[in-house]
Amino acid sequence: MEGEICIVADATSSSREKESDQVDNRYSPYDNNGNRTNKTVTVGGLSTSTTYVYDYDNRLTSTSGSIVSAFKYDYRSRRYYRSTPTETNTCVFDGGLCVQEYTQTPAIANLQVEYLRGPDLGGGVGGMVYSIRKDGNQQGQIICSHSDHRGDVIARSDDNGSLTWFAIYEAYGTRPFEWGTNLDRQKANTKDEEAELGLLNEGMRYRDLETGT
Repeated sequence: MEGEICIVADATSSSREKESDQVDNRYSPYDNNGNRTNKTVTVGGLSTSTTYVYDYDNRLTSTSGSIVSAFKYDYRSRRYYRSTPTETNTCVFDGGLCVQEYTQTPAIANLQVEYLRGPDLGGGVGGMVYSIRKDGNQQGQIICSHSDHRGDVIARSDDNGSLTWFAIYEAYGTRPFEWGTNLDRQKANTKDEEAELGLLNEGMRYRDLETGT
């Protein structure tokens, strides 16, 4: 079983202090299929560990330890269910892209957000036009998306055209600068970001935003 150790020596200042700027060391072993099985991060002498579990198709199905989450997929490997420490959602798809998202409770599922998409660069990259987020408001809150030439969502605005969120991206999808509030998960390459795990859902695989692996 192979692993990699990353030693962070010099911290750089930015508008939002990144995790890597505070890390003493990081250890991540992988299985024979290249799936990360564990991630241990040490900050200030205190270590936290997250364990990753995959199915027969190498799809991430759950994490445990410092971060507990669960994911389910359909026969096309579309992720239709996600459960994190903060929320549980189910998705409705049009082709390969999620167009509706429901909050899931033991008793009921409520429509939380609808995604309106247009022409893209392929696979939904750069195609997000706007979302309608319910949050108890029957009319819905419109959140417009603005992407760069790579398909990264770099800004969001409300239905009055006022900027509500802005970000600058680095190569692997990390954001050294971020301003405002953004409830939608589509970030780098317009893919869903699992912020608590530091992963980007690219369909068949999840990419570590910090290392690009």
